Amino acid sequence: MEELLSEPVDVIATFKERVVTPRRFRWQGRVLTVKTLNLTYRVKNGGATYRYFSVSAPGGTYLLRFDPLDLSWLLESVYPEE
Repeated sequence: MEELLSEPVDVIATFKERVVTPRRFRWQGRVLTVKTLNLTYRVKNGGATYRYFSVSAPGGTYLLRFDPLDLSWLLESVYPEE
């Protein structure tokens, strides 16, 4: 079952030719390495455009949100492995 969070997280990402790719993130004191980038998409909210990344990492599938205006990341939700 999906767990909704919207928690700030630290992310290590690569930026190449205007493409952002999350590689690792820190959540609950653990550093999780992204195994698979499942899906990316953008959502406009007023004047902001957020980039979303569905990634597989140890423990489940995670939805990360990147705000390019202030370079911040949120962990929006987790789908734990069963």
